[in-house]
Amino acid sequence: MVQIFQSNILSFIIVLSSLCFPLVSADIFDHFFNSGRQQQQARYNQPISKEQEILHNKCDNYLCKDTLACVKSPVDCPCELPASQVKCILPGNKDYVCISKSDNSIVGNEARDCKFVEKAWKGLV
Repeated sequence: MVQIFQSNILSFIIVLSSLCFPLVSADIFDHFFNSGRQQQQARYNQPISKEQEILHNKCDNYLCKDTLACVKSPVDCPCELPASQVKCILPGNKDYVCISKSDNSIVGNEARDCKFVEKAWKGLV
């Protein structure tokens, strides 16, 4: 009787372990491939490139190349660093250039400001 009981327990353990083995191997398989998915998600959470921002932008007017601001025309674009730059509109009012804000530095006899840019545009500097 004891031998039959031990045999039944042994059979039960073998059956139980054979049923659990696929679950353990599936968990290992899932862990292996889930970690790859987490790495892939980390890659997707990275900031998108400027090219992707441009391609996926929904601007119906003009998209500024430096700031990606959506404006009516190129001359309406803001400077990329407005705290330290001043926007000078070039003659003809169709284009602009951003220059560093003046720190009261004088080059020659003139300060570098929009008037300096205008003179440089005309070839007078």
